[in-house]
Amino acid sequence: MMVPTTPDSRRSHPMKKLIIVALVALGVTAAVKVAKSR
Repeated sequence: MMVPTTPDSRRSHPMKKLIIVALVALGVTAAVKVAKSR
């Protein structure tokens, strides 16, 4: 995934930031579930 960290790209793609945050949150919750199930 090519995600430039320049202010312009962040300003022009606010949705991309939200999607990345959502994916990270899902990954964290999944990891916690796996850790608890063990």
